Amino acid sequence: MRKIWKLALLIVISLIVGLAYLEYPNGPDRYSDLLYETWLSVTAIAALYFMLRFIIEPVGAKKFKDPKTVYSFRKAMSILLFVSILVAVLVIWIEETPILLVSFGLVAAAIAVSLQDIFKNFVGGLIIFSTGLYGVGDRVDIGGKLGDVVDVGIMYTTMMEIKGWLEGEQVTGRLTTVPNGQVLNTAVNNYTKDFSFVWDELVLPITYESDWKGAIEVMMTVATNISGEQSKLADQQLDRISEKYYITKTMVEPIAYMRMTDNWVEVAVRYIVSPRERRSTKSKMSHIVSEEFGRRGIRVASQTVEIVGLPEVRMRSEDKGL
Repeated sequence: MRKIWKLALLIVISLIVGLAYLEYPNGPDRYSDLLYETWLSVTAIAALYFMLRFIIEPVGAKKFKDPKTVYSFRKAMSILLFVSILVAVLVIWIEETPILLVSFGLVAAAIAVSLQDIFKNFVGGLIIFSTGLYGVGDRVDIGGKLGDVVDVGIMYTTMMEIKGWLEGEQVTGRLTTVPNGQVLNTAVNNYTKDFSFVWDELVLPITYESDWKGAIEVMMTVATNISGEQSKLADQQLDRISEKYYITKTMVEPIAYMRMTDNWVEVAVRYIVSPRERRSTKSKMSHIVSEEFGRRGIRVASQTVEIVGLPEVRMRSEDKGL
């Protein structure tokens, strides 16, 4: 509906300017040329808008079934419309070719100098769209801002914020807007592109008096039962992306590590998990491990101070006469 209203507004403006030009066809040259070029510009904008928004975009969108692909296609059409309108207006208002080329150069220089941030955001947006750096639905970390991408514009990327003041990696409910120019000079961590899993660890300190070997067995069993299917999927994805990237063979099955400290035996189990299920998976594992430890009498250690003795204290009472 909004597209129809925009097109209707452009048509109305074109008709008004066209009627004004027809009303004064023999007016002053400057006034007549101004009306004609204004009418031509508005008509060109309306024609481009109708062709891209009402013909090319709907037809092209029907060829894609994936919602993400449709969304990216519509964004590409928006960029193409903007560039087409800019070129058309410059061509209409500047007739001589040398002047037109100089105008393009001056416009580019002006943008680069006076609108550096906007220009960087625009270029960053083009890079995001052309390289597929990330897209809608990806979980990314851009310059320390972690979130799920909900919109990728030509100037800004909007994310549903992750973590924030929360302990776990879950959404906070805030929408975070990140300038696209940041992708030019900062690292972008993508949690879901090509490989949709991450490694996580469950680390527990076990007392020396407990059966720490039994603790390793329990934690490995739980991790294998919970992440077994995900390990298979992760292994398949690694084989697939190894054709695109240089990736050495990595173990995706759960594995346990032990480290001895002054106070306890630290047991860490490494396992594969989906980025969006890290907290729930660790919570589920912790519940099962805690119950099994209780049945086996395995104690989780904590930082304690043992008092081995106290100095002898003698109290002496003296009677004082009046």
